[in-house]
Amino acid sequence: MTLAFRLTILTCCFLGTLNAQVYNQWVKKSDFGGLQRSRAVGFSIGNNGYVLGGVDTADQVHNDLWTYDPGTDTWSQRADLPGSVRRNAVASVLDNVAYVGTGVDSVSAQTGTILKDWWAYNPVSNSWAQKADYPGGGGNGVYFSTAFSQNNYVYVCGGKIAPATYIPELWAYDPSLDHWYRFSDFPGGDRHKLVSVAVGDTAYIGLGTDDDVYRKDWWAYHAFIDVWEPKTDFPGGDRASSSTFSILGRGFVCLGENGGFQKDLWEYDPRHDSWTNRSNFGGEERRYAISFAIGDRGYVGTGQGSSGKKRSFYEYNPAYLGQEELDDFQVRTFPNPCVDYCHIFVETEGDYGIWIYDLNGKEVLKENFSGTNAILDLHELAQGAYLLRLAGRKGQMVKRILIQ
Repeated sequence: MTLAFRLTILTCCFLGTLNAQVYNQWVKKSDFGGLQRSRAVGFSIGNNGYVLGGVDTADQVHNDLWTYDPGTDTWSQRADLPGSVRRNAVASVLDNVAYVGTGVDSVSAQTGTILKDWWAYNPVSNSWAQKADYPGGGGNGVYFSTAFSQNNYVYVCGGKIAPATYIPELWAYDPSLDHWYRFSDFPGGDRHKLVSVAVGDTAYIGLGTDDDVYRKDWWAYHAFIDVWEPKTDFPGGDRASSSTFSILGRGFVCLGENGGFQKDLWEYDPRHDSWTNRSNFGGEERRYAISFAIGDRGYVGTGQGSSGKKRSFYEYNPAYLGQEELDDFQVRTFPNPCVDYCHIFVETEGDYGIWIYDLNGKEVLKENFSGTNAILDLHELAQGAYLLRLAGRKGQMVKRILIQ
């Protein structure tokens, strides 16, 4: 969609900063409803988060699905995955449908079955539909992979297919045709326990291990042209089994293992290919934790630490929404709710970028403008709630807007 901006003088507007909130902090939320759990998979759709499968304290593997409502801070159980129980599966969301699959159905892969089945979950009907099997790794299944959504496909990258046997393969699932395609292999080589995070129209993949050698490399994958690009290494050190989420144009990597359990949090800025160390995770250090983002918040929980499996669950409010990055950066918007247009006023003249995200954190609009005043044309956006981010030399402002 094309955004139209034009200079205007605003006589009626209101302050758009968010000074009343606390930033770069973790807040403990209600424990995961399925009790202690490790090696589960997490994802979010709309205003809710979801956790599926994993291993409990009795080393039983599950296929149950739980949903988290951040508005009420409560968990409720949903329809079980009809396929096998599983751990170390993958999940990614595309067009408000979750795609879940692969993994292994036992605590011990040597005595269990490596899985290749693929499922679509519709949260509206709370129902599952089986799709075409994942064909990678010789067609016998995979676990310890990573998944992300880009370019109308769901991608599955890397993973383990047998004891001490790993793959660099990248496969893409097309929901419209229920078909898989193979694309360029991950350039870091054979890898499992790696992570990925989609930010805008680019996915970032890295870390993980192969033959017990932990990695810290970081790669951008440009799905539209099937090209990999090396980026600045992860500064937290070599590690695997970490957790990721994306908020408003930034990627986050936290937790993991590298001979010991970790609890640090790092923020990746794709615009500058740079990393910033943020506030340590609010709970104990751990690996195999689930993670997802809802709106402008990240959520991380469950997993395994030095004292065993966990059920604790935390919310992260990112630093770059905070007052420390808004000094001398006064932004006003009018009206809210918006009807067709949103008026924007910045006190300091300069060059600015504006991004609009839906509540899944997906970038839906992007544009630049110069000056102090602008009118944002929202005619082609559907009614509902969005997040608007405005960034310039002085800092950034993020706020919710409602389009009617």
